[in-house]
Amino acid sequence: MKKTILFTVFLLLSTLSLNAKEALNSDKPIVDKTQHDLYLQNFKTQHQVTYTPRHQTEVNIFEDSFDGNNSIDSLEARGWIVIDADGGGTTAAWYQGTIAVFNAYAGPDTGYVAANYNGGNSSGVIDQWLISPVINVTAGDLLNFYTQSPVGSWDDSINVYVSPTGGAAISDFTFEWGRYVSNQGSWGLWSEAFPASGAVRFAIRYYISDNVVNSNFLGIDELSVFTPTATLEPPTNLTASTGLVGMVELNWSVPAPSSNTLETYYVYRDGSLYDSSATTIYVDNTVTPETDYSYQVSAKYIEGESALSGAAVGSALDPASVVINEDFESGVFSSMWTVVNANADAYTWEVYNSASYNNTPGGTYSMAIRWNSALAMDDWAFYGPISLSDMNIYNLKFYYRVAAASYPEDLAVKLTSDTAGTTVATILDLPGLINSAFELADTDFIPPSSGDYYIAFHGTSAADMFRLAVDDIFMTNTGVVPVELTSFAASVSDAGVTLNWATATETNNSGFSIERSVDNVEFNAIAFVDGHGTTTEKTNYTYVDKSVSAAKAYYRLKQIDFDGTSAYSNVVEVDLNIPTDFSISQNYPNPFNPSTTIKFGLPVESKVTINL
Repeated sequence: MKKTILFTVFLLLSTLSLNAKEALNSDKPIVDKTQHDLYLQNFKTQHQVTYTPRHQTEVNIFEDSFDGNNSIDSLEARGWIVIDADGGGTTAAWYQGTIAVFNAYAGPDTGYVAANYNGGNSSGVIDQWLISPVINVTAGDLLNFYTQSPVGSWDDSINVYVSPTGGAAISDFTFEWGRYVSNQGSWGLWSEAFPASGAVRFAIRYYISDNVVNSNFLGIDELSVFTPTATLEPPTNLTASTGLVGMVELNWSVPAPSSNTLETYYVYRDGSLYDSSATTIYVDNTVTPETDYSYQVSAKYIEGESALSGAAVGSALDPASVVINEDFESGVFSSMWTVVNANADAYTWEVYNSASYNNTPGGTYSMAIRWNSALAMDDWAFYGPISLSDMNIYNLKFYYRVAAASYPEDLAVKLTSDTAGTTVATILDLPGLINSAFELADTDFIPPSSGDYYIAFHGTSAADMFRLAVDDIFMTNTGVVPVELTSFAASVSDAGVTLNWATATETNNSGFSIERSVDNVEFNAIAFVDGHGTTTEKTNYTYVDKSVSAAKAYYRLKQIDFDGTSAYSNVVEVDLNIPTDFSISQNYPNPFNPSTTIKFGLPVESKVTINL
């Protein structure tokens, strides 16, 4: 049975006038404080306490769960020393936890020790010390406890110290771990290692210089000192897929070798425990398509749970966006395929399961073609017809390889209007292939017009080569092509104001209305520049405003689609009073006595020296 060693914790919060705050003798939570900037004195770097599981097996040295009576007398009877260094307070420095604020981390709902802001003195200073009994520790032993305070702007922080000699006076606590902000809104684990071995005491100090604005309520629960006996290694190298239909696949590496006994893995999704897995592969098929999910995994040992792995973000494709999903694992061509042997020899595209192409990315089978000793390859594999829109970008992926690098192969992927090879566009040209392991091809394209098309794989290798294989063909509709404005700038020249802008992609883009303002409020159209309709190519545009006369001018672009919809760019500003070149004018009068005038122009801020 777990043995609980009783101990006393003592923190005080500063006294407040009752007309400024409600007295907390009734343990009523404070939720209506005004936020203020924190004013803290004499503290080290603050740390946010956050929850993490305990990731070691352990031998307990000292613990207090606070599940019993937590009055001052009971705390002191359990071996703790309480020092009220501020000398004030209208409530007990420490008392029983209350469900009116929050429940305990573990055990009975009120099974934690609590303190509030009314523990401070008349100057608003809280300085309370909770000092442990003498305990024998070895360097590396851990002190753990959980803290929580209500959500708000209050500091509610603690300092944690060690007395290396075991002395109980405040001056004996010469080692400080630091100052830590209590976890707000949920219990957080505080954990640090003792720096040296010996018979020591540790102390928790609650110090706030102004309890009116910087303190509220603090709870501490489940304190223990223990020797970790083994580290529970977490999984590593977590990856999450982003290109599967209706699912996300996770893969990770087994933890580093240890003497612990691994039972299973826990899968966390968006910060919460979601499922378990007996292997290092997990498929999440309860996802919303086109939505990002953050995953982590931990290792569950008989001895406990490891820390969480690094995070990986995964998402699933919408099944409606998939145009082609072909892995050839049926062993035959589906009805969507048409194979044309244009050179009429004995060899053409087939679904292969030969030793040359086992262990393909999609399994066992692939689409492949072998050599002809006398004739060059001229063979087509058409997938379709499929309906495509010139308003959309399509992504095509597939794997390809040759049998041997010494036998290069030629492959082209084309968009055709029929199975006779009438080519509308070449999607990808891959001549001289020498990769004897599967490599991924990944490309985007936009059809020149909407209609029914075929995706055609055209092998054109020279005679007497070896084998060419294609596998895992996956094509998706990635959505409407945006008008993506990548830059917009204005500059002053002798000709006027030159506007330059560029687009990365365009869809249905009629053009750009150029608008000018002298006050950055009211804009008027001054010109129109035609767009490029639909394109995925980068396009540069230039316009020179020769009629500007104001000292300052503001410009923006109104992008207009063919259907009349529009969107505005950001606004750029030009100052026409700034010179465009470095210049200096003849002084006048010349000769002069006793003074003369010299005019010069600087297009940028510069250091000027004039020698006479």
